[in-house]
Order: sequence, then C-alpha cells, then structure tokens
Amino acid sequence: MMRSLGLALLPLAWGCSYVEIPFPTGKNGTSYMIARTMELGNLAGRTSHNVEVVPAHIAGGKHGYVAPMSTLHLPGIQIKIPCEGMNDAGLTVSALVLSESVYEERQEGMPAVKAEDVIPELLTHCDSVASALDFLASVRVVLSPLTMVLSAHWAITDASGQSVVVEYLQGQRKVSQNTPRVLTNDPNLQWHWRNLNTYSNLSPYYPNQNSFLEVETDHDVGRVPRPVGHGWNLHGLPGDTSAVSRFVRLFYLRGYALHASSMKDESDAIVLGTALL
Repeated sequence: MMRSLGLALLPLAWGCSYVEIPFPTGKNGTSYMIARTMELGNLAGRTSHNVEVVPAHIAGGKHGYVAPMSTLHLPGIQIKIPCEGMNDAGLTVSALVLSESVYEERQEGMPAVKAEDVIPELLTHCDSVASALDFLASVRVVLSPLTMVLSAHWAITDASGQSVVVEYLQGQRKVSQNTPRVLTNDPNLQWHWRNLNTYSNLSPYYPNQNSFLEVETDHDVGRVPRPVGHGWNLHGLPGDTSAVSRFVRLFYLRGYALHASSMKDESDAIVLGTALL
C-alpha cells in the first residue's frame, strides 16, 4: 500500500529547492542562511507536519536537534520522518528527492541504515561535515519500502561553513563539495553543474555589447539593434518549475543579487532567500 500511495503522489513531492545565502558575522566572518522549500503537502489527507525539538536523551545519541517532522498516517501505523534538521552543534542535513538514487547493498559486518533514517542518525551522532561523512562511510545506506518511492540526496553543512552533497548513484556513495551551494532534484548534481554552462550568456548588466553594430533606420524605427525595455540581460533564463530550471534560477539570481548588493546581516539574507524561493 505504501508503494501505491507514493506512486500516486510523487508529483506533489518533486519540488524541493535549496540555496545558501552568505552574510557577514563577527570580524571578517561569513555565515550562511539556508533557504529551502519542500512541497510534500498533505499527501492523500494522511500527512501532518510540525516542528519538533528532539533532546539528545530522546534521540539516543550525543546531540539533540530541531526538525520539521512529516508524519504519514497509514492504516495501523504512523511513520514519522524528519526531512530537514539542525542539531545543537550547528550541523544541518536537508533531504531533497532524487529519484535516480540507487542505495548500497547490505554487507555482513556493517550496520545498515535505511535511507529515511539518514537525517536523524547524522543529527544525533555527528557534529560536523567531516564526522557525518565518517559516519556514512561506516554504515551501508539501504533501500526501504518508503524510499522505493521517495528516494533522496542530502545537503549537509556545519557551523564552520563546510557544505557537501551526498548522493547514492548506481549503488555507490558520491560526495561532492557543494561550492555552488544550490540543490534541487533530478538529475544528479554533476549534471546540474554542467548545465550551468548553458546559460553563461546571461549577464547582470544592461546588454549594450552590440552597440557598435547600431545603424540609423528610417520610418521612426531609430537605431538598431538596441535593447528596448528591461530584462534582456536575463533573456533565456528558464521560468518553469522543473528541478533543472529551479537550479539555474537559484544559482544565477542569487549571484546577481549579491553582486548588486551584498548582505548586511541575517535579515537581509532571509529577505533574499524568501524572494528567490
């Protein structure tokens, strides 16, 4: 039943977007505000969402954490899953749907962690990106009935500003330093990075690069070619809500906004993050 429910509702879940906004803190310091969306909604009227604080003694590890919890109310069972969270050491883990994920096989002698348990396990036991990666290397992240229909990749950051993305592709763990600091959904992260090259014609400046070609014409047309109106510097920027287009928009529009005006504090970062999403 879990599989059929998920298949019917997958289109409602493929809308995760994640972007980090830098802002100054302290003397020459930089922090990052994480803005993201997760359009799970009330799946089939069986899902509720709330923010919970999980103390360390309840979590069963070194750290407590705060997380938005999604609870699936199925006949005879409730499944509670954090899709995002931050612990008391400043480690954050964000899950975004990646349908092409293929998780690891179980291996004798190594603990198995179901993919939907990655977030609570990392938040409970780890205090940095490095320790999170060490933890993942010590276990096998495996498929479960739930992740057969809602598989994910993870953005992991810590208080030092380290940022990585962990994906499981063709049964292998792949770790990427998330220097673009953007993540959405399918395809995999390396595909999105290469796709950014497709839009290298975009510019934060008014497009005057062809002014040397201008000639005067009659019938009141004036000089051509010239940009008429505004927005031509972003001509070609995709506007649909696909994961591919969302990734491109978040990367370029965040960059152009920061180029035009740097953030003064976390309040500015929150405003920009809200606008981008």
